[in-house]
Amino acid sequence: MKMIKVSNYKHMRYDPSKTKEKILRVSIELFSEKGYTGTTTREISRRAGITEVTLFRHFPTKERLFSEAIRWSSFLPQLKGIIPELKGLPFRDALTVIGLRFLKTLRMKKDLIKIMYQELHKYPAKIHKIRDQLVNDITKTLAQYLKDAGQMKLIKMDDPQFCAAVFMGMIFSYFNSKELLMLGLYGGYRDEEVVKKLVDIFLEGISRKKVVSP
Repeated sequence: MKMIKVSNYKHMRYDPSKTKEKILRVSIELFSEKGYTGTTTREISRRAGITEVTLFRHFPTKERLFSEAIRWSSFLPQLKGIIPELKGLPFRDALTVIGLRFLKTLRMKKDLIKIMYQELHKYPAKIHKIRDQLVNDITKTLAQYLKDAGQMKLIKMDDPQFCAAVFMGMIFSYFNSKELLMLGLYGGYRDEEVVKKLVDIFLEGISRKKVVSP
């Protein structure tokens, strides 16, 4: 009888973390193709190569799976990772980095965002809460960064979370008009040029002194 080497056996063992990540990745793929209402846990399980029992072991409900999937693939983990890297950068440059990364994430999730728009009226209240909580967590994370900048006297900051929401809204508005509505409002400007201009407009409103673009 052929013996199985220990190293091969270890490789074959069930890895819960890898299975969970695969479920999340496949879920985002299907939610992007069919939306939340059009995707079933059976389809997710089949594409992930697992049973529904295994899926529900990781995610007790479809709502829980959707919540964790959009958080896992959202800008929030990236933003938390970016902020420590911004130390030492001029404030204007740091906001430009955040804006460009956010725009890149939106582009990568374009299909998901588009289909969520289309079926927004079909979502149960819990799904709206999941979306709203994610947006709130992103703005709170950016707000803390802005608050720290305010404490360093770089900007005036009466309501950091409101300012964070305004900044993210400016970037999303650019993405929405260009990628979803296909409006030619920005001429031949490249993304980096547009984001820098939006950063300047934002800073003009919150700076202690006037910001002049180089």
